[in-house]
Amino acid sequence: MKKILILNYTISCGNKEFANLFKDKLGDICEIYSCDFSDTSVFVKNGGIEVMFGAHDAKDFDLIYFRRVGHKYFKLAAALALCIKNLGIKFFDSGLSEIGPAGNKFISFLRLYFSSLPVITPTYFCPKETIMQKYQKICEDIGLPLVFKHLHLQRGSGVFLIKEVSQIPQILEKFPGGDFMFQKLIDNAHEYRVLILNGKIGAYEEKIKTDKNEFRGNVHLGAMEKFFDIASIPPDIKEISIKAAKVLGIEVAGVDVVVDGNGKAWLVEVNRGPGLTYDEKVSPEITNFAKFLREELEESCG
Repeated sequence: MKKILILNYTISCGNKEFANLFKDKLGDICEIYSCDFSDTSVFVKNGGIEVMFGAHDAKDFDLIYFRRVGHKYFKLAAALALCIKNLGIKFFDSGLSEIGPAGNKFISFLRLYFSSLPVITPTYFCPKETIMQKYQKICEDIGLPLVFKHLHLQRGSGVFLIKEVSQIPQILEKFPGGDFMFQKLIDNAHEYRVLILNGKIGAYEEKIKTDKNEFRGNVHLGAMEKFFDIASIPPDIKEISIKAAKVLGIEVAGVDVVVDGNGKAWLVEVNRGPGLTYDEKVSPEITNFAKFLREELEESCG
């Protein structure tokens, strides 16, 4: 028998009644299920993606209806719709899957993943209100140490290295607002930032950590910058960076790529409005950015 799932921002009496009305009318051809957004999760594994609605896998359903989303779960609904679309499951309203990468880092991650870019997996996301129920199992599934990343903070301030599961409740208490995702830790040998200017390389640098106790390679947190000639960028890093910016529709992007001990390049994230080094004796960014703007102006003027 076919199965329909009705998603709501909450399972209220009214929403239950709505689902029950259809059970009466469609009971001869399908089963009707209800779920609220707080009881959903997405687990991107090495071998594929698992989307769960309570105890049910998204693949169990023939049709999924996003009944009411609400402001609180709008970005989550967009992420779920994007996953469901790529799993080939019919759903509506289909426009939810078209929410752009400005939604949050997880939506951007999913778009990059579905474009076959080498994003870091396993990665797990669930609404913040259910993390306390699930974090021990998540840590067990991904393995420690792992990265616990706030989806809205910038410059490394919301990225945490989790070595003990007890750290999770402490971090959630300090950050009562916003969502998080869990991600495998890549033991990277090198970390790079590539400046993309409308599909071309504007700068290529390595970010070198100066504190042995700091796992983040953010310049804001003390990392040193070493710029290289653009022509020396490895082909795999160049291809990843240009494609990632294009997938997300970001003309001016700072693409972060790490290379592990085996020489494999991993895409960490794509930053809109990337930070630049203004000292032209150190960095070619301002010079190349000015050249890029001049070329864009000349092209627009014919």
